[in-house]
Amino acid sequence: MNCYKCGYSVDPQNKFCGECGSPVNSGFGHAVNTGGGDIGGDLYIAGRDVVVSPVLSSPVSATYEAVPKWRSPFTQGVLSWLGLALGLAGVFPLWKMLQPVLSFFNTGLNAPASNSDQIWWIWLFILLFFLLIAVIALRHLAELQLRKPLFLGWALSGVGRRITLEKVRVGRCPQCGGKMRYYNKPTKWIDYIYTNSKKRREITERSPALECKRNPKHWYEIDPAEAEAM
Repeated sequence: MNCYKCGYSVDPQNKFCGECGSPVNSGFGHAVNTGGGDIGGDLYIAGRDVVVSPVLSSPVSATYEAVPKWRSPFTQGVLSWLGLALGLAGVFPLWKMLQPVLSFFNTGLNAPASNSDQIWWIWLFILLFFLLIAVIALRHLAELQLRKPLFLGWALSGVGRRITLEKVRVGRCPQCGGKMRYYNKPTKWIDYIYTNSKKRREITERSPALECKRNPKHWYEIDPAEAEAM
């Protein structure tokens, strides 16, 4: 063996180097190899050698930017009051729709038939009902500060507890360099196969995702609760 300090050939039985006098055992029998990794990582010990796992490459991720195009005046508080107002406003057309039924029980079969205006109360009730559903959905978006894909790269955001219309600009696919799109990708579904060999797929869950147009296998799920796009 050679001396670790001066490189002089030393008999393994000697305790000191005959050239520089350094202890022979120093520097032998204990080797540490980090392999470029962090010594705070996982350690694998074999004999007297200590080997640290090498540095793992960072996971590949796609990038995007949500650019606000229109900030609405509807905040979480405004939507709460608007939902309450729509709920109360729906009571009046509902009462008008039920009035002929109540008249029937009061006067029997001789009750006059409902006039042509009755249809307008029905349409008004339907309109108020769908408006109430939309307001509740927007309030949920603002309360949890979520971002929901719409279509053609547009998104509706509740970040800052205010409804904002955003245009999502997506970078290139980090794996193949192809163009990517931002949309609600089906992530869970149930396939039904009928006796006539026909198939039907029922989508049970969708998630915001960036998907490569060149290779759909290159896709990345996006957290809808991200406050800022990366």
